Amino acid sequence: MLIELAESAVAAAVFSSNVLFYFEDGYFARASELKPLLHTWSLGVEEQFYILFPGLMLVISRYGGKNFTLWITLLFLVSLGLSIYMVGTNESGAFYLIFSR
Repeated sequence: MLIELAESAVAAAVFSSNVLFYFEDGYFARASELKPLLHTWSLGVEEQFYILFPGLMLVISRYGGKNFTLWITLLFLVSLGLSIYMVGTNESGAFYLIFSR
């Protein structure tokens, strides 16, 4: 129990608790009642977004030319499509992972 708590604390500290909990039981599993840091999955998603999204915007603005809005719309549609697909095939992945958010 303490080892799992330590793993959760380390994962939360490096903004990857969503990935850790993805590979464990689902969010609503009975065993999840014993995970005091389960709520940190959303912080992991948020921090990953704040780290990756600005870099992605810089790449799109630099290499996307005048089609910035088109690239953002395409990125939105891919994320939405992936989310819809994953809800049917991998609910836990759709819930925890950043790409379907």
